[in-house]
Amino acid sequence: MSENLAPETEKSIGTGWIIGVLLLVSAIIGVYSFELFRSSRRYLNEALTNIRKRGHVLSTQQCIEEVLSFRRNCRSMAKLCDSLVPRAMGLCLEQKSRLKYCRALPTSTARTTFGAKDCKRRQKEGATRALYNACGTSYRMIDAHCHRELDPKLRRSLPFYRDRKDTEG
Repeated sequence: MSENLAPETEKSIGTGWIIGVLLLVSAIIGVYSFELFRSSRRYLNEALTNIRKRGHVLSTQQCIEEVLSFRRNCRSMAKLCDSLVPRAMGLCLEQKSRLKYCRALPTSTARTTFGAKDCKRRQKEGATRALYNACGTSYRMIDAHCHRELDPKLRRSLPFYRDRKDTEG
């Protein structure tokens, strides 16, 4: 009788060890992933804050350069960096009036060709696919921003105009 119990006890002890090791490894991976996420979040928040602060003095083209520099040097996960390009460009653009720039643009900025020459030039100069995509996204954000800034009703939603009585820029 005692001979039959010994193999079952050994199996349950072995299974317990395996489950224990798996739980420990899972906990270590979870702590590591959380710390990686936390440091990425801190870095990305700082980067966006810097872009927002610099938006007061940057021209529209300089905003593109700033955002592409952010994307090129981003130290977080690629998908997170890619997903923040529109937000970074929007933050940069809305820090000062771009009305003069927007009025000088052709009326067909909503087309996919808007900014395409500049992005293709950058790609020929060695920009990666991620930077090429970020360039295109930046131009789409310029289009969206100019649409808001050129419409007097939407203009009030931009931070630069919120506290101004004169919304003409």
